[in-house]
Formats: sequence, C-alpha cells, structure tokens
Amino acid sequence: MNDKKRLKNDIKLIAAALIIAVVSYVIIRTVSIYTTGDAYVLVTVDNEEIERLPLNKDTTITVKGLNGFENVLVIKDGSAYVESATCPDKICVHKGKIRYNGEAIVCLPGRVVITVISNDEGVDATVR
Repeated sequence: MNDKKRLKNDIKLIAAALIIAVVSYVIIRTVSIYTTGDAYVLVTVDNEEIERLPLNKDTTITVKGLNGFENVLVIKDGSAYVESATCPDKICVHKGKIRYNGEAIVCLPGRVVITVISNDEGVDATVR
C-alpha cells in the first residue's frame, strides 16, 4: 500500500471516528434532557431535607447551612447553581450548573447538598 492511499484511509478513519463521537454526544445529551422532564432540586442541610424546588421554575433562595454558612441557590432555565457562598473554598460555586438526574452540588463546611432528582422512568441512558 503506498503512502498516499494509507493517508487517505487514515483521514477516512479519523473522519468516521469524529462523526461517531459527535452523533453519540448529541444522542446522550438529548436522552439526558428527556430524563429530567419532571425534575426537582432537593436541598438538604446535615442530611435533613430543607426544600424541594421544581427545576422548571426560575427561583432564587438563600440556604442557611451549619456553622453560619450560607449559599445562594439559583434555579434558572432548567439548571441549578450556587451563585455565591460564604464558605472559604467556594467549591460549591465553582461546580457550575447542574440539570441532570443525580447531579449534585455540595458545600462541605455548611453541610449543604443540592441534588437534581427525576422520577421519569421513560428513558434510561445507562448501558446494561
């Protein structure tokens, strides 16, 4: 096999792999959107449920954690995130937005856990 033919085959293989990767990404993201149709955000402090908020209704609340720490939780456009926090490391703020079933934001100093919960059993993206 000459070098030109080998190069053409390599390019075809790389192009096919990229197409498969893009299509897979789109399918996974689409399926994940459908699994959170009835999703809500469960807010707990020290393992005690504080609030359940629908993920499809924009709202902002202040969550008072242990030791005086506070987190400002924002739910907007189907996502939840911690806008600001009084804890020293701000890992909860840097976590970013969550929207898919099982995703969580944790503020360890305040013992605050914010989790997306979905009861939708219609689509499961897990390979079994």
